[in-house]
Amino acid sequence: ISGSVIYKNAGIFGKITDIYETPSLDYFVVDTPSGTMLVPFQKEIFLEVNLQEKKLVMRGDVDESRYNFNFS
Repeated sequence: ISGSVIYKNAGIFGKITDIYETPSLDYFVVDTPSGTMLVPFQKEIFLEVNLQEKKLVMRGDVDESRYNFNFS
């Protein structure tokens, strides 16, 4: 899944560079124009996950600040 691109609102949100695994939830480390972010891998956030095409689609109404994604 590393190297996959995340799309949001028909545009590119960022590229997954790594996965941070925890016992309860996995997080994607994502390089975005705003900086590096931790994005939780939850079905409530992603509309589509296509591993063959290395493409994930994030819901358009997801507010990144709600999840405090940015750690850079």
